[in-house]
Amino acid sequence: MRRVIAPDGRVVLGELNRWSSWALIRRVKGLVTDTIYNRAHFWSRRELECLLRRNGLVPGAVRIVIHIPPIRRGAFLKRARIVDDLLRRLLPGMGAFIVVVARRRSDDTWRST
Repeated sequence: MRRVIAPDGRVVLGELNRWSSWALIRRVKGLVTDTIYNRAHFWSRRELECLLRRNGLVPGAVRIVIHIPPIRRGAFLKRARIVDDLLRRLLPGMGAFIVVVARRRSDDTWRST
């Protein structure tokens, strides 16, 4: 990403949160059946920020969204917004999806080897 981003350019990275109920369910399913999630690596906010820094990008805004658990019951989904708001306040780092905006510093010159 760093190579193709213009100096002072930005990238938006989205990832399933390692600490979410969504990732937990996928890992549990992987114990009983062969799925793509058996080989997946779920990242935490801190891991994503470190990964970006190690690769020459500067992490900026971070949002963790979708705090409702993956339940498909109609009655639950009707109240999803209320549940999501409550869980976002109680467990702010446990949302299903992490979005990180990172930038390439304007003084960064890329040299391909």
